Amino acid sequence: MNDAINIHTIGIPDDVLDGWQQSVDLIASICEIPTSLIMRVHAKDIEVFASSQHDYNPYHCGHKEELGQGLYCETVIKQQAELLVANALVDPIWDHNPDIKIGMISYCGLPLNWPTGEAFGTICILDNKANQYNEQKRQLLYRFQKSVEASLTILYQTFKLQYANEYLEQRVHQRTNELETLYHRLSQEIDERNSAEKIIYQQKHYDILTGLPNRKLLKEKFKALENASLTPLSAAVLHVGINNMKVINDNFGYMAGDNVIHTIARQLKQHIPATAFLAHLSGDQFIILYTAQEHSIAEESAQLANKLCQLFSFSRPVVTEEQAIPLSVSIGIALYPDDALDMDELLRKSSAARISKQATADNQYQFFNLSMLSQISTRLQIESQLSNALKNKELTLHYQPLICTQSRKIIGAEALLRWNNSMLGSVPPDSFIPIAEQSGLILSIGNFVLRSAIKQTAHWCKTHQVEVYVAVNISPIQFRDNQLATHILELLEFYELPPHCLEVEITEGVLLQDEAQALEILNVLAESGVRISLDDFGTGYSSLSYLQKFPFDTVKIDRSFISSLAESSRNQDLVTAIISMARNLKLHVVAEGIETIEQSNFITQAQCEIGQGYLYGKPDLPEVFLQQILRQTKH
Repeated sequence: MNDAINIHTIGIPDDVLDGWQQSVDLIASICEIPTSLIMRVHAKDIEVFASSQHDYNPYHCGHKEELGQGLYCETVIKQQAELLVANALVDPIWDHNPDIKIGMISYCGLPLNWPTGEAFGTICILDNKANQYNEQKRQLLYRFQKSVEASLTILYQTFKLQYANEYLEQRVHQRTNELETLYHRLSQEIDERNSAEKIIYQQKHYDILTGLPNRKLLKEKFKALENASLTPLSAAVLHVGINNMKVINDNFGYMAGDNVIHTIARQLKQHIPATAFLAHLSGDQFIILYTAQEHSIAEESAQLANKLCQLFSFSRPVVTEEQAIPLSVSIGIALYPDDALDMDELLRKSSAARISKQATADNQYQFFNLSMLSQISTRLQIESQLSNALKNKELTLHYQPLICTQSRKIIGAEALLRWNNSMLGSVPPDSFIPIAEQSGLILSIGNFVLRSAIKQTAHWCKTHQVEVYVAVNISPIQFRDNQLATHILELLEFYELPPHCLEVEITEGVLLQDEAQALEILNVLAESGVRISLDDFGTGYSSLSYLQKFPFDTVKIDRSFISSLAESSRNQDLVTAIISMARNLKLHVVAEGIETIEQSNFITQAQCEIGQGYLYGKPDLPEVFLQQILRQTKH
């Protein structure tokens, strides 16, 4: 019966085409190219089936090209392998390819096959300029290839099921006189139909990557619990999110990301109660549906969330290609019926609670409350605008003077990031920096800050012959890159800035996440002459022990101690003690947040070397800071 199925007669439903259209648009957007296509091959030609919507994309759905012209896609189908053409204009194999005439000179494509192995066509990306298509873009194309082939499998099984039903009807009419043979044949066909139905059910209700129930089955399970409960149902939805999934995918690749998802799924299955229902909602999100008595649902769900947070706090990292990836999650909880009456609302509100907690700490949980919806709306708006901030040149650096308390002269500056957005206006750093860290955008933003600060300081030193250093804050997320020290030293060499003119500021958070890697990075920088500063000194748990282990040159006294100097003799004693201890350890001391003459006089008398604050100068544009330096050199 399978031989009679002609795959060329299988139509593609509108909802599947819509999904493919969204896929090629997404691929083109992520890869920053004009053209992403899904092609279907016929006997004599090949047809554009889905085409990205872009002004510079010359291909339109329904357009066909005859086979035999040496097309890129024809080669992919024949060879059943990936084809990468970085620049057809300089490639003697491809310099006469027909696509060159319409401006497409680079190509990367993969074959698409029916589950029978027969060719459906290709999924490919093209560019009107030379493009090497890096590993990340090719991995992305590979993931969408598997997604499209999964759709083809479902279509084939559905068509096969329909064909089986038609075949059964024909057999009943044709073989009424052969009852025994018919019974045997019917049994075989029924088994095939049941098998196809099971495959379709599995693909519709379970996640391919983890094998866990998906959103559809989760909603069906919730509805069944509602209908079956003899007493009013009390339930909790625990929204478990993997932190920094984008950072993991960007730094280690999608295969490593999949390993992390598999590990989280396995640990969740092993440690949730047997009565709980676990589903995989999307790449980095899992859902636990938990039921209990009305009077205890909040307490029991909190206990379960706390148990899982403790589990991942002490879990071993996932090791892939000799890289250790630490695991951390955030959990949001919404209760039925207190917070919502349907699963979609429970998912939305548990997600809001998760995102709210994710912004503050790893491996923590949070119950939903109404204030979170507006907070999440604001957060999503900031994240959406921030994703284009670098491209739109909305980010700038302002420089706040660092003053020698004895000479009252400027000896350096701290580079402080500022963001002015056309929609949001001027956004405070404490509003967008945590979001940048959670979304992974901090990596590109951090590189921008380092490059800009080093370039600007080198310009001051070479062009105006001034001797200043610049202090740059480094995020804990940036310290997960074991090439960070190499990157910094390459920037210093490129812009010809002496290493002692750069000070790297870190907080205790850098040291808490991976002490060994942080020590290795800081030692490389310190040995090269880069200054190392411990920011917010006195506010952490183990600052004193860190002064022994790490190569710090400077400690910065947190502004919370400075702001209350006039009112608190205890703070005066603490600040004096910190300064004395640092001097004994041969460390420089910076007091930040100096806003009054009294505060300035106090730190000067206490022999604090460097002051920073609005009293000495507000953060300002580089040209304003330069004028301050030049004025003092004239006196």
